[in-house]
Amino acid sequence: MLPLQSIAMGLLVVALSAPVGGGYDVLADPLGWVLVLLGVTRLGGGRGLLLTLGGIALVVATALWFPSVREPLVGGDPALTWGVNLPQAAFTAVLLWTLRGEARVAGDVRARNWLTTALGAVVVTALAPAVVFGGGQGDTAALAGATYIAAGFAIVLVIVLLFAYAKRDWVLSRV
Repeated sequence: MLPLQSIAMGLLVVALSAPVGGGYDVLADPLGWVLVLLGVTRLGGGRGLLLTLGGIALVVATALWFPSVREPLVGGDPALTWGVNLPQAAFTAVLLWTLRGEARVAGDVRARNWLTTALGAVVVTALAPAVVFGGGQGDTAALAGATYIAAGFAIVLVIVLLFAYAKRDWVLSRV
């Protein structure tokens, strides 16, 4: 499996949920982050920050896989839910920033534009909850719902782009 394919598969596992009795998720996010980190280790230089952010996301996902840790967050302060998702958002943003730069250097304008769009979507959906919850104005539940839907679309776009660009020369030259 190519590095970006491994990262995309890992993010897909993280994005999907298949809960079973007791509140455990069969598609365990830690498994997804292991796939992500395996893909990152197969990328060429400049992967230290990605490994660090992915490692933090793996630690957070491992703790949250246990229902006794996750359930108090779900019913509690929405800012906590936002906070525990920041490592995933940071990893994704840095990955997209890196790939966007590679596409730019390679002269792949279309890929650069799509990666820039995805980067913008990830950054906006990562920061939007802080504005929604911090502002305390209006119907925060509706705004939060819209933010989560937008984040879902953003991660799907990222996954599709990673699969689409996995065999590009500017990616394979890093392997």
